[in-house]
Amino acid sequence: MTSADRCPLCAVPIDATAVNAAATRQDVRCAACGWTLAGPWRPGRADRAAAEAALSAARLEFDLRAAARAGDDWLPYAAHLRGRPTEAQWQEARREVAALREAARPPLAAVLDALGPHRALVVVAVEDAGVRLFVTGGVPAAGPLGFRELAAVPWPALLPGLPSDPVHRRFQLAGGPSGIDPAWAEATIGGAAGDLVRRYCTSVDTAVMSGLPGMPFPDAVVRAFTDLLPDVRIAAGEPDAAALLERVLAERPIALSYGLAALRSRPGDGAAEVVRLPLFPAGARAGDEAEVRVRRPPGPDQETALAVVTWDDPPEPVRIVSARMPRGAAGLVRVALDGPGRLRFLEPDTVDADAPAWPDLLRRVPRRLPAAAFATELVCVLELGGRAETARRRRDLVADLLELLGDELGGTARVAVVGHLDHPIDPKHKNRDVVSGGPLQPADDAARTLADLPSPPSGPFGARAAPLEDSLDRAAALLNGPRDGRARILLTVAGRPPHPGSGHGDVIRPVEPCPHRLNWRQSVAQLEASGVRLIAVTDAPAPKSTPGQGVPGQDGRRRDAPEWAVLGAAHRTDLDSADAAGLAKVLGVLPDGDAPPLPFPLVP
Repeated sequence: MTSADRCPLCAVPIDATAVNAAATRQDVRCAACGWTLAGPWRPGRADRAAAEAALSAARLEFDLRAAARAGDDWLPYAAHLRGRPTEAQWQEARREVAALREAARPPLAAVLDALGPHRALVVVAVEDAGVRLFVTGGVPAAGPLGFRELAAVPWPALLPGLPSDPVHRRFQLAGGPSGIDPAWAEATIGGAAGDLVRRYCTSVDTAVMSGLPGMPFPDAVVRAFTDLLPDVRIAAGEPDAAALLERVLAERPIALSYGLAALRSRPGDGAAEVVRLPLFPAGARAGDEAEVRVRRPPGPDQETALAVVTWDDPPEPVRIVSARMPRGAAGLVRVALDGPGRLRFLEPDTVDADAPAWPDLLRRVPRRLPAAAFATELVCVLELGGRAETARRRRDLVADLLELLGDELGGTARVAVVGHLDHPIDPKHKNRDVVSGGPLQPADDAARTLADLPSPPSGPFGARAAPLEDSLDRAAALLNGPRDGRARILLTVAGRPPHPGSGHGDVIRPVEPCPHRLNWRQSVAQLEASGVRLIAVTDAPAPKSTPGQGVPGQDGRRRDAPEWAVLGAAHRTDLDSADAAGLAKVLGVLPDGDAPPLPFPLVP
């Protein structure tokens, strides 16, 4: 075929009928562009020049319309234009193309909204390089919403004859002179589209989007898929379909609510229970932020898993990181949602993505949790009198314990400090109250109460007894009432046993009775009825048993006061052996060395 057998304007081949008609000077127009191929022609030099000028102008207008479809500037396509335009000619071409442009297609997000969650969608993307097919699996319950490429067919495979140079090819895709017969192009593109439909688009929702709208050959691809798939959805495209999918899928709402896994002691039976603290409700989108307060498990500084899971049953992990949580009061966990399954932890500001898997974390949940680690009511009964150095050491021990409780439990521990001085020796003042202290309150406040307790006056004191019974009476009142699942503990830090309620004690240890007639055994009975654990730190250790000795708890050097066996029923140690960390383990606040760390943070 020679150039004479092609349209001089669009370069499309002319069929034989049109060639013959043109040869006989009949009025013939190009089927593709409408250019008059032949007609009545009067010989003459002026007429030929006018015809050639008209053809030259038409060629430039034709090429400019193609350049306007291809981009916002004609300069990249200057080498392929049949002439050099003025600015007015370029703007006119742009206006003509804009007037013929189809209405905007719905965005891909609207197509996904119409489908609903959990529906797979094949996306056919028409791009500069060719046609690519992607599949996205709808909105999953957990994990990032993703997509994958199914196939990529370059333009030379779709439509042989297009140039390899991407700029020249884009110019021809936009309608520039290519010499390709439109009818042949439609059939060839339709065949390639049919192969793709049969391989990838049967029994699945499909959407077609073009990043080259208004360009003849790319529009032919869209028509081919719509002809083959009556229910196909048409969406607005962009030059880079993968980037569009990435952005659109990240902006999808989440299908299920997300929550942060935390541990609590189940009401009723006290079993360890993994619960979810609400973070994001279903429908939340990228850009939303949420926060929740949790408490670090007590014990040594260690990594704690922050696991965001779905709100279905069973929950599925969305993202798990590990972090070092602050001690004490409930720490803040703040999370940003970057899309379905895409989370950024804002607080703590340093997290480690290398965290145990969800099943491994669940296997580390113990059957029961120490109640003291969640909610504790502790009364510290403190003897303020006696030898000054020993009294100071008792105070220091309780102060260290309160500081540790504040660090480990924050406001979940309610602590009262109750101290007692000696009964006055002067009978005129024997009824004076010798007990001071405060209510159940956070450990930090209890520490301030401890600091405000009075110091004992200098002078003689009774070596055989102290008003411990007065402090026990106060402790029984503080630890009375419903437990509400709290661990209740009485810690007695003293050196002298209580006064008896009446009489003079026993024959070995004759002491004055309590001036207020308080009976320490009655107070202990009330405490035991309220489920209080009794722990004691005495000035001196319990005497060691001597083999063959009839009375246990005695040796040849001294006799132990029987009250300590009662007040230290759960645990007893002495002032020289006690320290805050050891007492915290006895109280159940700190795990012992053999206990594995808890996998999740605690409910505050």
